[in-house]
Amino acid sequence: MVSIKTCISILATFLILAVAMTATAEDELKIAYNADVAPLKFEDESGRASGLFPDIWRLWAKKTGKTIDFIRTDSFNESLELVKNGQADLHAGLFKTAEREKFLAYSRPILHLDYFIFSHPIIRPLSSLEKTSGLIVGIAKGGFTEKYVRQRVPSERIAIYDSFTELFQAAQKGEVRVFVATEISLLYYLKQNQLANIFGYTKEKPLYSQVYYSASVKANTALIETVDTGLEGISKAERKDMEDKWIYLEEREIPSNFLTLLTEKEQTFLTETKTITVQNESDWAPFNFNENGIPQGFSIDFINLLSHKAGFNVRFVTGATWDEYLEMVKAGELDVMLNIAKSKERQQFLEFTASSYVSILRTLYTRKGTPMVSSIEDLYGKRFAVPKGFYFHDIL
Repeated sequence: MVSIKTCISILATFLILAVAMTATAEDELKIAYNADVAPLKFEDESGRASGLFPDIWRLWAKKTGKTIDFIRTDSFNESLELVKNGQADLHAGLFKTAEREKFLAYSRPILHLDYFIFSHPIIRPLSSLEKTSGLIVGIAKGGFTEKYVRQRVPSERIAIYDSFTELFQAAQKGEVRVFVATEISLLYYLKQNQLANIFGYTKEKPLYSQVYYSASVKANTALIETVDTGLEGISKAERKDMEDKWIYLEEREIPSNFLTLLTEKEQTFLTETKTITVQNESDWAPFNFNENGIPQGFSIDFINLLSHKAGFNVRFVTGATWDEYLEMVKAGELDVMLNIAKSKERQQFLEFTASSYVSILRTLYTRKGTPMVSSIEDLYGKRFAVPKGFYFHDIL
């Protein structure tokens, strides 16, 4: 039989473990966040909290020795309610409002952020909601932005989407021509989907600016003091590394004055196409040649200028023969052929530009003293040189 002493020892061990587990559970801070606010806070494919704010909190936990657990919600209002009723200790990041200050205590600022009015290329950039008269304004559901826009735009002119992703997708499809969002959210979405930015906005005139804070219930001021101490411990270099990881301040843009000349189909193509492949010949100076590994010539300068104006990148393909380039186009391995003449045979598999970008006079050269050549018959019995695969080759 087990002795009383042994039973007491076992019971004491269980009590110690129970107390330790309770202490661990109490020490673990629950942080609520609303998903799909990339790149600030969202859930990645593995179900893990991702973005700038989760990274800041993980570093904060490391510096303070705290254990944290993220609670994901589908909406901002839901995340706010978790903090309000005590189911979460902290909010990952939110704005300060008079209404929320009634029941929340705020940390030091986490991030300053600007919101803009973005518009489709057919609409010039707008700096105020009053100028959106007659237009539908798209916004993401919940939070400060929805309240801000509702105070200034009639409800019948507001289109609300469940997330920023859905808002951006709708704008990309042309369902809304004007929408309100942050620059970093839009650029992150475009970068992740390998899309160019076609939306205009007045960068020097944000619609409004806001500051993100963390917050807990008012009674928990001691926790807010701990939050502030940990945030102060994050160095500028550490902060910069995290921001560089998540915030894109530059993205490929298609000039608005060029976009207005295009059909929606053409706009979609440019938006989704980052790079086109173009043939670069070895020795057809002055139009298209390669010198010391660098594509050069009139045609090369022309396509580079076009790419700059249209907002796409060019990757030159060098080293093939003319016939090989044609086969590459047929096989879909090459997007564009430069300095190519139009013929019925080529029109069967090539789409030509509506007009030429250069016109040149074709001339036949002969040795001095050779009789004048005025017709094809004058060439009978003579040896005539022409580059293989070129237009002259087909004609002759």
